[in-house]
Amino acid sequence: MSRIQEALQAPGVMLPDARLEVLLEQALTAQVNRCPFHNGMPETSLSLLTDYQAGAESLPSKCVQVLDAHSDEVWHVVFSHSGTMLASASKDKTVILWSVRPHTPSSSRPAGHNQHPPSFRASPPSAMAPPSSSSIPSTSQPLLPPFSLTPPTHGFTTSSTFTHAPIPPPPLPTSTVSTGPTPLWTLRPPHSAQQQQQQQQQQRQSSSSSDVFVPVLQAEGVLRGHDQPVAFVTWSPDDQLLLTVSDEVVRLWQVSTGRLLHTFTHHREAVSCCAWMPDSKSFLSGSVDKTIIMSDVKGHELQRWKRPYRVQDMAVTHNGALLIVACSDKQIHILRLSDGREVTLQEEVPITSISLSPDSSFLLTALQSHVLRLWHLGELAVSCAPQALGKLQDRSTEDPMDTMVPSSSVAEYHVSGSLLGQPGRYVLRSAFGGAHSSFVVHGSEDCLVYLWHRDSSELLLQLEGHSATVNACSWNPTNPHLLVSASDDRTIRVWMSEASLSSSGHR
Repeated sequence: MSRIQEALQAPGVMLPDARLEVLLEQALTAQVNRCPFHNGMPETSLSLLTDYQAGAESLPSKCVQVLDAHSDEVWHVVFSHSGTMLASASKDKTVILWSVRPHTPSSSRPAGHNQHPPSFRASPPSAMAPPSSSSIPSTSQPLLPPFSLTPPTHGFTTSSTFTHAPIPPPPLPTSTVSTGPTPLWTLRPPHSAQQQQQQQQQQRQSSSSSDVFVPVLQAEGVLRGHDQPVAFVTWSPDDQLLLTVSDEVVRLWQVSTGRLLHTFTHHREAVSCCAWMPDSKSFLSGSVDKTIIMSDVKGHELQRWKRPYRVQDMAVTHNGALLIVACSDKQIHILRLSDGREVTLQEEVPITSISLSPDSSFLLTALQSHVLRLWHLGELAVSCAPQALGKLQDRSTEDPMDTMVPSSSVAEYHVSGSLLGQPGRYVLRSAFGGAHSSFVVHGSEDCLVYLWHRDSSELLLQLEGHSATVNACSWNPTNPHLLVSASDDRTIRVWMSEASLSSSGHR
């Protein structure tokens, strides 16, 4: 390389050291950036002899597992931040916790194995005795009890009522604490934070080795005790706590033990969403009663905002500086939590849900018109952090809420087919995912899962398999080749990329 550089040097011209290497590296990087299917790869895949080109095999497109432990529609799924757990919420009034475990080609359990999980309830310890090994039913015997449910209808709709059932649950005190620990009885010991980190590292190491493990999801247990269907679930940033939303009630669970820590009934009408603060010590809940409430994990209400609009969905930026709220008036409200300053983004049709990229630089809005829009927030969250706002006091710099808020979206993603021109009926939750969050995934009322490239808006895949509305999708945050989708057909489908399956010996 140095000889080539010497030959290219003209008289009197000094080239920087390793200039040719830099140019070649830039050329390779440009090839990768131009490839819409690029989803992470070993460096050995790049060559100077041929242009880099990945295909659909790099994206999760093959269904490797169908989970059918829920007895009714599955409304929400979300991976933990470590990528080692999955929570699914259902109309059957339960939340199932799944672990992401490696599966080798020699394993006796088939990739499509459907396991029914053990259960644990939000009841006093005396109401449930730990089962013996002989009392755990086989996988052919459904462990979930029968429910008297109305005919399958999508209870969590885009209408203003958000009604789950005609009869409201009985009133509860503002914040109740469980009378004692309710054990989470599992087929395996619960994961500690250290065990989760070790498992995550094992998955990363195995993905770069010749013997790549294919993850499969195994049920760990069921969170019971909800009076109404569960429409929303979210993990705390440290993955130690879980919030579940059932009508106007928010419940806080300890993941490692299955203990119900608190029941929050601050809201008078249905709660539509919750969002954690970065410290995992407090969270916000939004409701159609036009209030946003901040509570701590000890059961106390910290702050209450009364708004002139019904809260449809919300998200908190990664640094806790901004609260982003989608509301019923076709607007997105960006609230700076440090001083309450608020600005708005305007949409043309009702918003059903929003999704924030991990670094808070992109905001995705799902609209009732079967269109998704991408807003580029850039460094707005970083510029609105308390430590960055000190300069505003002496007016030495402009307020980023005046200069950095986008005036329009930068990309649109359209659901194709017969749904165009028809208003959406349900709340469908989209997600960012893949390497560098370069992709957008969204379910649809036409039973398909749509996958686009984030920057180009190109529709890359339409995944078939579900037989009813796909309500939510979640892309594993640590494995770009793993995706799940949840549907009204009562199943969760696990998708893997063909490339990862081929490298591990699975077909």
